[in-house]
Amino acid sequence: MKLYDPATDNEAFSGKVKYIGRTAFTYYSSAENEMWKGKLKSIVPLLFDYYASYEDEAFSGNIKNAGTLLFTYFSSFNDEAFKGKIKSVGTTAITYYTSFDDRAFKGKIKSIDRQPFVYYSSYDRREYSGSLKTGYRTLYFNGIKYFVVN
Repeated sequence: MKLYDPATDNEAFSGKVKYIGRTAFTYYSSAENEMWKGKLKSIVPLLFDYYASYEDEAFSGNIKNAGTLLFTYFSSFNDEAFKGKIKSVGTTAITYYTSFDDRAFKGKIKSIDRQPFVYYSSYDRREYSGSLKTGYRTLYFNGIKYFVVN
């Protein structure tokens, strides 16, 4: 692994990965879009694009696509518990518990694709409340690995 040199490279690249083996990583510089300064631009040949500040405030600055893979997010008009969170990655849908669900798990992931997640409620033992009860923490869908954290 090779890192960018802070003494000779743009300040936005400081301490970031430049290469892993022969795979090059590029980032937006401070001379480009100020909002994306320091964000990943490409993992050659995969290009990244981000939502701009004039788009919905809830997902402004988030990844729009990675190559041909499209990311969608819940907008400012959605439930407070999941606005701005990822709605789908490509064809894989992600759902969340709403504000009307138990307070211990509102806003947490309800399902990824067809894989459901169940959490301990506020009526269960206090130390378990909101913790994952059933569901896998690591999932693969359409070639993407998902890590679920509380």
